[in-house]
Amino acid sequence: MVSSGRLSRFSNHAAIAAMTSAATDRNLLFGILAVQMDFVRSEQLIAAMNAWVLDKGRPLGDHLSAIGALPADARQLLDALVDKHIALHGGRADASLAALSSVEPLRQSLADIVDGDVQTSLAHAAALTPRGDRHATVAMPARTPAAPSQRFRILRPHAAGGLGKVSVARDNELNREVALKELHDRHADNLDSRARFLQEAEITGGLEHPGVVPIYGLGQYADGRPFYAMRFIRGDSLAQAIDRFHREADPSWRQPADVLQLRRLLSRFLDVCNAIDYAHSRGVLHRDLKPGNIMLGQYGETLVVDWGLAKPQGEAEPAAATDDPNATLPHQSEPLLRPQSGSGSAPTQMGAAIGTPAFMSPEQAAGRLDVLSGASDVYSLGATLYVILTGRAPQEDDDLGVVLQRVARGEFPKPRSVKPVVPRGLEAICLKAMALQPRDRYPSPRKLADDIEAWLADEPVSALPESIPAQTARWIKNHRTLVTSGVAMALVAIVALAAGNVQLRAANDRERDAKTAALAAQAAAEKALKQAEAAQAESQRQATRNNALLDLARKSLDRYETLSKSELLASYGMESLRSDLLAAAVEFYDSLAAQTDQTEKSRRDRGEALFRLGNANWQLGRMDDARQAYEQAIAQFQQLAREFPDNLAYRHGGAVNAANVAEMLIDNRATTDAERYLSEAATTFDHLRELEPGDAGYAARRAYVASLAGERFRQLGQMEPAVASFNQAIEILQSVDLSRATPEQSVDVRFRLARALNQLAVFELEVLWKFAQAGDHVRQAVQIARTLHEEDRDNIEVAHTLAQILRQSGDIEAREFRLDAARMAYDEGLAVAVALDRSHPDVPHIRQELAELHQSAGVLHGPLEDANLTPAGLEHQEQAVAIGRDLANKFPQQIDRQLALARYEASLADAYRYRGRADDARRLIEDARETLARASAGGGENFDFLFSLANLQLQLANVSRETSELDASLEVLAEARRSIDKLEQLAPNVGEVALMAANQRLAHSMALIDLKRVSDAVAELNQFNAAVQRCGDLAEAPWMKASVASMKALAHTARFVGVNGIRNEGVLQALADEGDYQLCAEQAKAFPLVTGEPSDRVVAAQALAYAAAQAAADEQLGVDDQSRLVDSLSLEAIRQLELAWRQGYLRREKSSGIAGLLFGSAISPDEVREDEQFQALKSRDEFAKLLQRVEKEDPPAESAPSAAPKAGEETSTAQ
Repeated sequence: MVSSGRLSRFSNHAAIAAMTSAATDRNLLFGILAVQMDFVRSEQLIAAMNAWVLDKGRPLGDHLSAIGALPADARQLLDALVDKHIALHGGRADASLAALSSVEPLRQSLADIVDGDVQTSLAHAAALTPRGDRHATVAMPARTPAAPSQRFRILRPHAAGGLGKVSVARDNELNREVALKELHDRHADNLDSRARFLQEAEITGGLEHPGVVPIYGLGQYADGRPFYAMRFIRGDSLAQAIDRFHREADPSWRQPADVLQLRRLLSRFLDVCNAIDYAHSRGVLHRDLKPGNIMLGQYGETLVVDWGLAKPQGEAEPAAATDDPNATLPHQSEPLLRPQSGSGSAPTQMGAAIGTPAFMSPEQAAGRLDVLSGASDVYSLGATLYVILTGRAPQEDDDLGVVLQRVARGEFPKPRSVKPVVPRGLEAICLKAMALQPRDRYPSPRKLADDIEAWLADEPVSALPESIPAQTARWIKNHRTLVTSGVAMALVAIVALAAGNVQLRAANDRERDAKTAALAAQAAAEKALKQAEAAQAESQRQATRNNALLDLARKSLDRYETLSKSELLASYGMESLRSDLLAAAVEFYDSLAAQTDQTEKSRRDRGEALFRLGNANWQLGRMDDARQAYEQAIAQFQQLAREFPDNLAYRHGGAVNAANVAEMLIDNRATTDAERYLSEAATTFDHLRELEPGDAGYAARRAYVASLAGERFRQLGQMEPAVASFNQAIEILQSVDLSRATPEQSVDVRFRLARALNQLAVFELEVLWKFAQAGDHVRQAVQIARTLHEEDRDNIEVAHTLAQILRQSGDIEAREFRLDAARMAYDEGLAVAVALDRSHPDVPHIRQELAELHQSAGVLHGPLEDANLTPAGLEHQEQAVAIGRDLANKFPQQIDRQLALARYEASLADAYRYRGRADDARRLIEDARETLARASAGGGENFDFLFSLANLQLQLANVSRETSELDASLEVLAEARRSIDKLEQLAPNVGEVALMAANQRLAHSMALIDLKRVSDAVAELNQFNAAVQRCGDLAEAPWMKASVASMKALAHTARFVGVNGIRNEGVLQALADEGDYQLCAEQAKAFPLVTGEPSDRVVAAQALAYAAAQAAADEQLGVDDQSRLVDSLSLEAIRQLELAWRQGYLRREKSSGIAGLLFGSAISPDEVREDEQFQALKSRDEFAKLLQRVEKEDPPAESAPSAAPKAGEETSTAQ
C-alpha cells in the first residue's frame, strides 16, 4: 500500500541531501574566494564557518557580516562573482570548487572543522589533486578530535544542572583528577544548546582570575557533542559553609569562635566580589550568582563556577572611581571577552526571567533583559550576603510566580527582622546592594567589597551614615590612651572642687529660705491681679484677630477658587498646578472648620473644590488620591442634603461624585466595587428626574450612569443586561426636549448621545454580530459628532469623540469588506486626531486614539491580500508603535496601554515578516512578548482584559509559526486556549469569542502539522469543526454565514488531507524513515482514537510494524536501545491488531451480510499475514498467537465497532 510512497520519500531524501551538498559547496566557494581576494582574513573565515556549522539555515555571508568581517558592498560583489563562477562551470558548485587554485594554505584550518558537509565539500577543492598531476600527494581528511576516553577517562558522576552534567575524570596526560562537563543527552543534539555550552566554556576559560575555575581543555565527541575539562575543586560550596555556620553558631553570635567564622565567610565573600568585578571589567555578566555557585577550596581558594547563564555585553562596566591613596598597582584594563561560540545561538527571550528566582534582581525577575547591567550581579551579591547574615534566602515561597512578583517589587524581610543579632552596618550594606532600582545599588562589586572591608576594619560604611554618638564612641575607641588619661585628670579636679563647695552651699541655703518665706504672700496677691487684667485684654484682642483671620481666609479662598476655575488652568497640561491649588483651597476650608463654625456656602464650596481636586488627580493618574477626594465630596454633599433637603443641588453633587468614582473603578477593572456607587447615583438621578422631569441636565447624567452600568455588565460577561443598559441610555437622551434646554445642556445631551450610540454599535459589532444595526447606530453617532464639531471646533472632548467614532465606523465598513469607505473614515479620523494633537500635545487619551487610528489604517487590507504592503501602511503601524511605547512608559500601571502596545508590536512584526525583514520581525515579537508579560502580571479576569489578551496571544502565535518558532507558537497557543476557555465561561454566547476559539483550533492544527504530529492535528481539526459550527449558530449576516460555510469546507478538506495522508500516503511511515520512532509511535496510537474507525487500528499497526522494521535496520542505534525499541514498536503493533479484532474489524474471515453491515469490510488473518508491512512481526510468538486466536474465536461479545477501547480493552495478549 505504501511501497510507492516509500520510494517517493527515498527520492525526496536524496534530493534534500543533494541540495544540502550544493549549498555547502557554494558557501565554501564563497569563503575561499573572500580570503583569496583579501575581503576577509582566514581566521575570520574559520570563525564564520564554525558559526555556520551551528546554524546552516543562514548563508555563510550572513555569518561573516554578523561578526563585522564583510561589508555589504563587498558581500554583494562576492555573491555576483560566485554566481558567475558557478555558471561558468555548468551550474555546478562542486566543479567550481575543483577549478580553484591555491587552496592549500586554508586546507588545514578548514580540515579542523568537524562537520560532514564541510569535509565533503573540502574534498572537491582543487588542491586535493592539482590539475595535470595525477600522482600528486592526496591530503587525508582531518582526524576527528579525541574523545574524552582517549585523554580523559570518566571515573564517576559528580553533579548535574539544567543543561549539563559534571563527572570526575582522570587526565591521562597529566595523571590528575579533573571535572569534565558535557551536555545532558536530551540537549546533546540541540544546536542552540551546543552553542550556549561552548560559549560557557569560552567565557570560563577566558576569565583568567584566581576566583574563576580554570579550564584545562575543550573538545568534542566524534558526533560533534562538546565537552570541556576544568579543575576539580575539593571542598564545600558557600551554601554548605553558611548552613553549617548557622547550625553550629550560638544564636547571640557572642562566642569568639562564631565571630571568627562570620569574618571568614565575609572574607570569602570579598573574594567573590573581586572575581565578579574582574568579569565586569571584561564585559561579562554572571547572571546566576548564589551561594551554591561559589566553591570554597580546602586551602583558602574561593571560586565562582557555573557561568552557563553568563552574558557578554560587548562593553565593559564603567570602572568605579577609586580614591585609595594606598593602591599598590595601577589599573590596567584587559581586552573585552568576545566569545565566538555563542554567536549562532538564539538570543535569550525578552520577558523571560533567567537565573535563580530568590537571588535574581528585580529587572531579571521582570524579564527586562535589555536593561541588565553590572548592577544585576551586585543585587545577586547582596542576596548572597543576605544568606550569610540570616541563614536563609531572601525569598522562600514555594510558588515561583509569587517569588518573581515579590522580587520585582523589591519585597523581602530585612536581615535584622529575620535575625536581630545581625550588625546594623552589615544590614545596611546588604539592603543597599539589594535596592529595587539599579541606580541605588553599589556602582560596582568593588565598591560593595570596600564597604565590607570597612566594616571588618571597624571603620564607617557608606551605606550607614553615623550619628554623633556613634562617631564619638568610634573616636574614643580609636584614641583609648588619650581618653583614659584625660578622664583621670578631670576626676582629680572634680573631687577637690566638690570639697570646697560643700560648706559654702550650706550657708547660702539658710539665707535663701528666709527670704522666700517673707515674699511668698506678696507675690501671690500681685500675680492674681495681673492675671485678671491680662485675661480681659486678651479676650478683646482674640475676638478682633479671629474676625480678621476669617476675612483674610475667605479672600484667599476666593482668589484660589477663581484661579483654579480659570480657562488657562482648565486646559490639559495644567493638571498638576490645578491639583495643587485645589488642594490648598481644601486645606483652607479644613482649617476654617477647626477654628470657627462653617457656613452653608463654605461647606458647599469645599465640596466643589474636592470634586475638582478628584478630577485633577484622576487626569494625573493619582487614582487613590482621586478616589479619596471624591469620597470626601460625597460625604460633604450628603451632609448638606440632609441639613438642607430643599436644595436639590446637594443631592446632584453627591450623585455626580459617586458616578465619577464608578467610572474610575470601571476603567481600572474594579467592577465589583463600582456597583455600590452606580446604584447610589442611579437612585439619586431617578429621584431628581421625578422632581424635575424636564431638566435636561438630570437626564444627561442619568443616561451617563446607564452607560456606565452597561460597560460594567459587559466587563463581567453579562451581555443581556449590558445591551439593555446601553439602550436605556439612548432612550433617555433621545427623550430630552432640547427646545427647553440651555445651549450648554443641548451640547451635553447630544455629545452623550453620540457616545452612547457608538458604544452600542461597538457592542453590536463585537459581541452580538448584528452588523447592520451596528452600521446604522455608528452612522447616527458620526452625524451628531460632526455637527457638534462644526459648531465648536475648540471643544477637545467633542473632537476626540468624533475621531473615535470615525475609527469605529471604519472598523464596521472593513468588517463588511467596504474597504474604500473604511479608508475614508480612517483618513477623516486621522485628520481630526492629528489636528487635535497639534493644538493640545501630550494629552494621553488623544495620543492613544491617534495610535489606534494609525493602527487601523495600517492593517486595513482586502480579503485576498496577505497584508497592506504599501509604504503608507507600514508607516501607520510604525507610528502606532512609537506612540504606544511612549504612553506605556509614561503610564506603566495602566493595563490597557500595555495591551494596546503589545497589539501594535505584534501587528508590526507581522508586517515586517511579510516584507522579508525577519530580524526586525523577531525583535518586535520579543518586544511584544515582554509587553504582554507586564500586562499579564497586573491583569484581571474581566472580559476586556481576557479578550485583548487572547487576541494578542493568537497574533503572537501566528507570527511565531510563520518565523518557524514552532515551540514558541505552541506555548502561546496553549496560553490563548486558557484565556479563551475563561472567556467562554464568562460570556458563552459572544460571536467574537466563538470566532476566536475557531481560529485558535485552526492555528493549533497547522502548528501540529508543521511538527509532523498529524494525528494530533486531525484531532484539533475535529475541534475546529465544532467551533465553526458554534460560529454558525451565532451568525446572522448573510456574508458571515457564507464565511462560516467556507470555514466548514476548510475544516473538512484539511481533515480529509490529514486522514488520507496517514491511511494511503504513508505519512506515519515517513516519520520512521527519518528515525523519529517515538513520534511515529505516538501518532500511530492516537490516530484510531481520533478518527473513531476500527479499520484505522490496522493502519496504526502497519505504521508501527514498519517502524519496528526500520529500527531493526538502523545502524545508528545502540544494541540495547535498538532491541528495546523494536520490542516496544512490535508489541504496540500487535496490540493495535488485537483491538481491531475486539472491535470487529479483524475477523476469522471477511465480513458479509449483517456482520459486514455492522462492522464494515473486515480483514482476515490471512490478509494480515500477506501484508508486507507486517513482515517484521512474523517471527514473533505474540503475533502468531493472536492470529491463531482470531481464527478460532469470534470477537468478545462486549466489543463494539468503535476505535475508542472500553475499560479493560487496553490490556492485550501482546502485553
